[in-house]
Amino acid sequence: MKIKNWSHVGIVVDDLEMMTDFYVNTIGLERLHEIDAKPQPDGDHTGVPNVHRTLRFVGIPGDHEIELIYFIDPPATDGHVAVHRFGSTHICWDVEDLASVYEELKNKVKFVTEPKWRTRPDGSTVGLVYGQDPEGNWLEFTQRP
Repeated sequence: MKIKNWSHVGIVVDDLEMMTDFYVNTIGLERLHEIDAKPQPDGDHTGVPNVHRTLRFVGIPGDHEIELIYFIDPPATDGHVAVHRFGSTHICWDVEDLASVYEELKNKVKFVTEPKWRTRPDGSTVGLVYGQDPEGNWLEFTQRP
């Protein structure tokens, strides 16, 4: 098997407008496109019969996208996974200045710690910080050499 390229990461959201606002106006992604996803006559690929969803894509044009999935019918159920549990996922962005990103977002993102820095065996320094979006999805920001 050969993978052609990355497509997107999908996350289920409870408040589509709030989450769109967060990823567009706080993180700085662009709103790309939206699909009103209704069941096909021959069945449904989600495993949820007759599911109706809004699929809103945000991201960097020509690069990676985040699919914000809002279940209209049936509604999604609650249940986030803690960062140290199997099944936990996160979205990571490389940034140029981690300290500045942290300062800009610290009142808008629930960070676990302040940025942490480590020195690699080659002497280069890497920084990273984990946080959560308004609905508890995990985020990582990394500064690499």
